[in-house]
Amino acid sequence: MIAEKRLIAVIPMPPEEYLLTIENIEEKARFNLYWQKSNEKTVLTPTASTNSNQPYIVQSDYMLEKGDILLAVADTSGEVKAGGTLDTIEKCLRMGRQVYCFDYLKKVWFIVDETNKFSQVEEIKI
Repeated sequence: MIAEKRLIAVIPMPPEEYLLTIENIEEKARFNLYWQKSNEKTVLTPTASTNSNQPYIVQSDYMLEKGDILLAVADTSGEVKAGGTLDTIEKCLRMGRQVYCFDYLKKVWFIVDETNKFSQVEEIKI
């Protein structure tokens, strides 16, 4: 039996607030594109916290709880921040799950293995 493939978007705050956190115009356009293409949209409610990353940590944990694989879009040479994409990738790998990552700066897809090694691939088959 073939499992249904669905794009589920999860954001840590309402879309209009989330867009204010994105500085790059290309990233805003990419967010809008995938938000519109999503089969299911989930907007998490941020909780009061002194940790500015808390909404992103909640988002990361939610995605890992709900998903079987992780499709990520990231700058793979970036810094690992709590609740950020690279942090989520590391958590997902520790759970033994498959991770696919599109590096938007290099414009290439990677399969990420348990050693957190990014191996470039020409085509993604899910």
